[in-house]
Amino acid sequence: MPPYLALSVWLVLLLGLLCFDPAREAKTSWALWIPIIWMFIGASRLPSQWLGGAYGAANQTIEDGNPLDRTIFALLILLELAILMSRSFNWGKFIA
Repeated sequence: MPPYLALSVWLVLLLGLLCFDPAREAKTSWALWIPIIWMFIGASRLPSQWLGGAYGAANQTIEDGNPLDRTIFALLILLELAILMSRSFNWGKFIA
């Protein structure tokens, strides 16, 4: 099968799944976007690499970290903790 034909078939099937998704009307929480963003960052490049090294020194090693990356990951962690606190998460049961 030629690659362009395989891509066309895949695209048609994907659009069909998106149009006829029975779970589309389900009311999901906006909080689901936080782990999706985290997985997107983990599966691709770090935010400092997206910006072409504009942040941080060029000789900075991975062990040293990057202030932009640290800030973004810290914000994601704080958002996740805030979501858990707002949902009355049972910390005692979790730790035990």
